[in-house]
Amino acid sequence: MPNRAVLCLGVDRAGSMPPLRAAASGAGAFADWAREQGCDVTLLTDSDGGRVGLSDAFRAVKAFVDAGGYEQLVIYFAGHGFLLTQGTEYWLLSDAPENPNEAINLVRSVEDARNCGIPHVVFISDACRTPATGPPLSAVIGGSLFVAGPYRPKRGEIDTLYATQPGSPSWEIPRSQTPEGFTAVFTETLLRAVRQPRENWIENIPVPAGPPDSVRTVVTTRTLKPVLEGSVPQTAADFDVRLRQTPEVRAETALPKFFAEVDPAAARAPKRGEREPINVGTGVRAAGERILSVVPPGRGGERSLDLDLDEDFLGIRREVQRLTLRVERPSFATRSGLTVRGAEVVAVHAGGWRTESFVENDLPSVRLFPPGDGGGTSVVLGLRVPSGRVTGVVVAGLTHFVASLGVDESGRLVELNYAPSENSPLFGEFNLAAAEIRELKAFLAVAAREGRLAVEGEAAAALGDRLRQQKRLDPALGVLAAYAYAQAGDLARVASVFEHLAPFAEQTPVPFDIALLAARFPDTRAAALTVPRAPFLPLLAQGWAHLGADTPFHHPLHTTLRAQLIPALWTTFDETGLELALAASRQGELP
Repeated sequence: MPNRAVLCLGVDRAGSMPPLRAAASGAGAFADWAREQGCDVTLLTDSDGGRVGLSDAFRAVKAFVDAGGYEQLVIYFAGHGFLLTQGTEYWLLSDAPENPNEAINLVRSVEDARNCGIPHVVFISDACRTPATGPPLSAVIGGSLFVAGPYRPKRGEIDTLYATQPGSPSWEIPRSQTPEGFTAVFTETLLRAVRQPRENWIENIPVPAGPPDSVRTVVTTRTLKPVLEGSVPQTAADFDVRLRQTPEVRAETALPKFFAEVDPAAARAPKRGEREPINVGTGVRAAGERILSVVPPGRGGERSLDLDLDEDFLGIRREVQRLTLRVERPSFATRSGLTVRGAEVVAVHAGGWRTESFVENDLPSVRLFPPGDGGGTSVVLGLRVPSGRVTGVVVAGLTHFVASLGVDESGRLVELNYAPSENSPLFGEFNLAAAEIRELKAFLAVAAREGRLAVEGEAAAALGDRLRQQKRLDPALGVLAAYAYAQAGDLARVASVFEHLAPFAEQTPVPFDIALLAARFPDTRAAALTVPRAPFLPLLAQGWAHLGADTPFHHPLHTTLRAQLIPALWTTFDETGLELALAASRQGELP
């Protein structure tokens, strides 16, 4: 029996979406290559009038998992994809988006794949990652490809290959040599790279059960990362200089795990004048990756925050400095409150807490009046930006904490900070660490400005460690730490973030996101279900991918509000979502 399995999904026609011309054929081409590799392959496409449903894909994955013995599972998808908001990604199947269940929740699938028992799972997404533009896309819920089984201490490693960056399309281009007349830029480039690798891309690994000195010649995902990130933009530009497509490859694995086995005879030396593919990166996103690769140090001072950024990144350095130097309001007489930069506060409701809105030094602010000496609540805010657009956010109002919100010109919540009020018992400790916390949050704000907070493997765990140190002084840091650990597949460290905050939950409720993630870990599940938490929904927008109807915290109001999300780093609603949240808060119906 082969020890590698591949599921290929190709959907040209998804509900009312514009038909594609190279998704089904791309899945077929990838399946052909996988068979050449000696893999067990299941191919599901809508060619010849077929249809692809979630249950079909789920059963195919389950068959591979239940068979046992596989060391690697590759799941390839070509078709329509979209982002509900940053970090909440979906693949559309034949009956989507009109049937909101007929889609694949990629984030949930990745999380569940870690627990399936197969040590190496690869997701390949040749799909657009453009934002949802309202119903019916914004109502899509989808499901996971994997059984949500019991937690395994030894969890699988995940490699993810996206055809394009968040917010961008994945292109099909004409190719006369293909039967369909079209090909997908990313799939074509990927298959060319693994069929005709350069000599310096390949590596040898011993064959455990083979004769002495026998080896397998392979290409790893880590090697493919710079190759694809350099070659795909060139393939698109060679067809039309106006096409822009840069893939995103997240590689957790290293040898002896690999992506493809290759024939050494097929490896080639570079042609004369041919240069190695180089992804030079663009704008803030590339700078964000650069920043997160050099995680700011702790108070021990192992590294300086004055990064040696080259000339291309000087604008990013200035932005970090600008954010770092900003001074927030230090306190409210009521021990709790919030300030907003970039928008006018046009509506506010805070559950059982009284509120008072005012403007001081051109800074819209809200005093919160807690009914006791501890606890928290959900604060629903209506925001109006200078263009006149109205949006809504829901944040935690916390006793003895001041929240600082940053809103961009389109009304999205792009920054969220908490700091102990000057009259808080935590203020002295916070004051000692304030400079470090502000610097770290500034780097994170810049890194995530054009997309979700996304780091890989060991870097995610390292970032989580840095964030976790200050999580009680700024609950938003705890949220970011929990997601960094979750992306690395380290639920035990997610649980450690929760366990540090839970003993203080009566005084300062645990952020909803941390409880949601901690409920996935057996040791903290029971406590996460009962601990006081605030607000009543995810703060970070990518938390919505974890909040399905099958999760214990799900409430019908979440389904209603989900369809009103707009793409943002922190949860932000359109005006309809704002009115729904305000009505539920005023009527005492918040979960």
